[in-house]
Amino acid sequence: MKHKTVVVIRGTPASGKSTTCNHLKDVMLAQGLTVSYLPWDTFHHFVEPRTYLTLKIIMEDTLRLLKVADDCLDAGSDLIILDGVFIYPEEIDAIHSLFTQKGVRILHYRLVAQEPTLITRNQERAVEDRLPASRIKEVVQDSLWEHNVPHEIVLDSTEYSPDSIVALISQAIMQPESIVPLANPTTSHLWRLGTALRYPELRRFEHVDLVWQEGQQQWQSNTFFDFIFTVQEEKELRSFLQRQPVLFKYLNAKSRTYFYLHDLAQQHGLQCHEESKWSAPIVNIPPETTVADFLIQHSTRLKRSLKKARTHPTVTRYSTSSQTEQLWQDALYVDAKGWKTTQQSDMRSLNREDLQYLPGLLSNSHQYHLAVTYDDKGTPGAWSLMINNGAGQWYAAKWGCSYLGREKLMGIHCLISHLETLYCPYTGLQLDLWGRENEFYDQLANQYIERLHLRITP
Repeated sequence: MKHKTVVVIRGTPASGKSTTCNHLKDVMLAQGLTVSYLPWDTFHHFVEPRTYLTLKIIMEDTLRLLKVADDCLDAGSDLIILDGVFIYPEEIDAIHSLFTQKGVRILHYRLVAQEPTLITRNQERAVEDRLPASRIKEVVQDSLWEHNVPHEIVLDSTEYSPDSIVALISQAIMQPESIVPLANPTTSHLWRLGTALRYPELRRFEHVDLVWQEGQQQWQSNTFFDFIFTVQEEKELRSFLQRQPVLFKYLNAKSRTYFYLHDLAQQHGLQCHEESKWSAPIVNIPPETTVADFLIQHSTRLKRSLKKARTHPTVTRYSTSSQTEQLWQDALYVDAKGWKTTQQSDMRSLNREDLQYLPGLLSNSHQYHLAVTYDDKGTPGAWSLMINNGAGQWYAAKWGCSYLGREKLMGIHCLISHLETLYCPYTGLQLDLWGRENEFYDQLANQYIERLHLRITP
């Protein structure tokens, strides 16, 4: 095994994590790997009463564990096994952020069992290892479990024996590492499901979707930023490009995709043209700061606008704590009540763009986060949708307000409130604003990345 791997095994207390991890460690050692087994409990503050165990304390423990995991990788470990509850999205973001940046493969597993089984198992433990049954119930019933972790495999530890679970995980660890794209929200299963809902005619490669735009009478990619075609697909891709033009949209200018397509076109006599190029705004907010204070120090104009926006009483609701279906209907209402409808750039006019985001929102995915802001009469006036790339970075997918919301500066209030909610004081916030030529985004940005649309023609 030439690659390094991190296996995250999470779940409620008594779900079988420690039994599985200890057995997995022994099996992998027998395979000749250098293994580091890091149970979260080793780094855990013992705090009573339970209400004193805050998210801040839990994150401090998790970050301490990750620091040791990082040291173990640098010291030569082939395999890191992380064992913990890891229920908070901030913990998953921190895990992804560290290991994705280091190019380490991450495998996610969650062990589950019915609540009575967990309570019985807990009672069978040694007295000093038991938890109160009320604490087992509290963790099992936490609504945060409803939010999916990308690519996580859920295993019922009452249905599968420890040996069979370890055999499954071991096989995944030892198999040759397949080529996968860089962390990218538009290569995710949920995004691609939305693509299939929107477009009746599409050409699907392993990591990339090309769609037929009926209005423009052209093929274009609905996978953006940076992605790959496998070696086996190159002949098929070349044949496709030799028959009709394709517009590859929102490519990162220095991405492997751009260089790959440019070289492919040159080698086979195809025309390659940069249809447009621009600097896309990025916001990087460091840890341990205040979001609004950090942003307004770069822009006096933003400071004035935000101060004025906050004079209007509003309430912002989020998909993680409210009824997602109703929030989405309110977002569609806002989208239909603004200037975008007159410009034919609202979601329903853009090849039913609303369908693109529906699978992610309805699945309660950890990667999709919706905010809707309401005025003092309960009328929705602004909304913001963010998508996580699975490695800790957010992308601003949609943002808008109604005519009424615009008068009350609700769009600004909504977006800043959304950023404050997504911000993690332990890892900061990395936000790709995605779009182009947006004056307000330029007030927020402290970095830029070159992007372009690339057209290839026979």
